[in-house]
Amino acid sequence: MQNYLPDYKDASFQIQISALHANTKVKVSVPQMGFVQERTLGAGEGTTIQMPSDVEIYGSQKSSKTVLIEATQEVMVLSLNSKLYTADTSLVYPVTKWGTEYYVFTPSTSPLGTFEEFSVTNHKQRNTVQIFPRVPVRFQGETFIPGSTINVELEPFESLQIQSYNDLTGTRVLSTLPVAVSSGHTCTWRFSKCNHVYEQLLPVQNWGKNFLLAPMRFQTRYDSVYVQASQTTQVVIKSGGQDKVMLLNKGQIEEFRIEMNNGALITANQGIQVLYLFNGVRVSGLLMYDPFLMTVLSTDYFCSSYTLNGQAGFDNKALFLIRNSDLPGLRFDNAPLPSNVQFTPIGGSEFSWAEVPFKAGFGQHSASQPTASFGVYSIGVSQMNGYGAPALCGQSGGGPSPPSCSSITCSTDQECQMKDGYPTCVKKRPSGTCWAMGDPHYRTFDGRYFNFMGTCTYIIAKNCQANDGLPPFEVETHNENRGNIRVSYVGLVTVKVYGVTINVARSENGLVRIDYSLYRLPVVLKQDKLKLFQRGQSVVIETEFGLTVQYDWESYIVVTLSGAFAGKVCGMCGNFNGNPNDDFATPSGSQAPNAVDFGRSWKVFAFSYL
Repeated sequence: MQNYLPDYKDASFQIQISALHANTKVKVSVPQMGFVQERTLGAGEGTTIQMPSDVEIYGSQKSSKTVLIEATQEVMVLSLNSKLYTADTSLVYPVTKWGTEYYVFTPSTSPLGTFEEFSVTNHKQRNTVQIFPRVPVRFQGETFIPGSTINVELEPFESLQIQSYNDLTGTRVLSTLPVAVSSGHTCTWRFSKCNHVYEQLLPVQNWGKNFLLAPMRFQTRYDSVYVQASQTTQVVIKSGGQDKVMLLNKGQIEEFRIEMNNGALITANQGIQVLYLFNGVRVSGLLMYDPFLMTVLSTDYFCSSYTLNGQAGFDNKALFLIRNSDLPGLRFDNAPLPSNVQFTPIGGSEFSWAEVPFKAGFGQHSASQPTASFGVYSIGVSQMNGYGAPALCGQSGGGPSPPSCSSITCSTDQECQMKDGYPTCVKKRPSGTCWAMGDPHYRTFDGRYFNFMGTCTYIIAKNCQANDGLPPFEVETHNENRGNIRVSYVGLVTVKVYGVTINVARSENGLVRIDYSLYRLPVVLKQDKLKLFQRGQSVVIETEFGLTVQYDWESYIVVTLSGAFAGKVCGMCGNFNGNPNDDFATPSGSQAPNAVDFGRSWKVFAFSYL
């Protein structure tokens, strides 16, 4: 996003990457600019990619100069946006952590000629974004007032930026497909000179309920903590021996002032967004440190190991938040903490906090506690400057992760397939749709229609070549009579995927059973790879690899499958090979003479109705 003024002095836009595993190949590119940089990193090794200055967006507009970061194995990524005396950092989250709903936060203090701003970045498919502004904004030559909607179509790898002289806080962003949203200010101030601040936000689905905060020891006045809700939410803040209880409405945000030596514990009965704004400080005479913005992560995001990037020209500090009982096992740069590091308890919790200085360098500093999770923030200050962000959370040991399709990005007309154990982009084949409805009528992936009245459990679709690199899955239906023994209807849908079993029963609207435990929708599992939610009158079970199952809790089931599975599936939906004439294949591979024999061949004999 825009940092202070266009073409200001000493611009430096960096992508800082740390590898978790050996022989990790990394590619950073801006396709629209023809910019490409590639590196091969060892386990624990870091690198910095200096980006061309033209990637910066000025004003409220779209941009096709989106930076694409690809790696063959998991990496940790930090961005630095720096100009003379104005800089900040942010974690860069992988696309698997993106979402479809966000609430914007922008600092409200704006020196003359500076802007509050946020950006939206799209992935590899055309996407529709809706923005609900809280103040008047201009975008693409049109003025939008509060209560209006900005509808934007984003092409693959396209971004947009919106700026305003007014506070954009509370602006809601919705999208059809997941996007990334970053938020900040071109140059904000309170107790010092102004500084560019920004942070990539977490989507509403990834907000948390429990947070720990620590003040900056070099702040002599106060910093600001902002708590934001997406629905009616009760929030309790414990700090300095006092409890503050707030009831927030949808989109409402409240400021809490955190002072020297007083940490804070924040709890909520619904997910909330928490952001920390260091307000800057005049230390003495002409020495001052400028503001920075950080996302405060919930305790659910705490890790057992971290990598820290120290920025050149800053006094870099690691801010630790850890349970008192776990302090003896805490190590920094593979050694116990220095004896002069003093931890301060956070009232009302089992945690304490401390600041530990460290030198500049990327991927060279680590923090770990082998038996416990804890929190770390990486911050830095210098004359008229400052930066801050959560530290890079990683895995310690464990060896390289196997290559997968999540490690590469294909063009819009391609899809990823595993070839000889490696992800490869191939020309995309159209997806297939199969359904069963009524009493019941069937349509296979290849378009063959037939009727089958069985009243048992049947395999609708499954991956019959699970050893080819595509994930195994199985979809089953249990058919039942409803007052007429001559017809049957779908009464239960079972989906087996990612090692879990999901049951959706006709009588349990709004609910699903996952491994025999009852859950209310929505549910997200397996690191966002498996999503269960309600759309209209139907439950939707959606996987990362292209399987979608919809069931209306009555008699209608729809199975949609990525073209990558063409010719590799079996069941009552057929083999998805483009030929409807051979869709009556039985488990043995032979063709059944009629629909009755075909359906009976896919009967599941071991079944227990829940």
